Amino acid sequence: MTEEYLDPIIHQPVRTRIFACLASAEEVTFSYLKKTLGLSDGNLTTHMKKIMDAGYAEMKKDFVNNRPRTTYKLTRKGRRAFEVYLKRLRKIFDEIGK
Repeated sequence: MTEEYLDPIIHQPVRTRIFACLASAEEVTFSYLKKTLGLSDGNLTTHMKKIMDAGYAEMKKDFVNNRPRTTYKLTRKGRRAFEVYLKRLRKIFDEIGK
């Protein structure tokens, strides 16, 4: 892989936004992501499955006040992948500005 390689799991508009939300907090609920990003249940579920299949996020299901709650958090691998992704984007933008 070249230095300019952008991870296709992250480099998709909806998933980039999901990563930004996940990176900004320790843990994020499904409801928060859905509302914040304006996604349908199915769309968010599909994208989260791809992210989790890559080992970039973990899901936890529990109950709060007898109501189901699903939360997500980035794994160490996911945080590192997002940091690399941002670094490479910055490099591309820097090169364009020259």
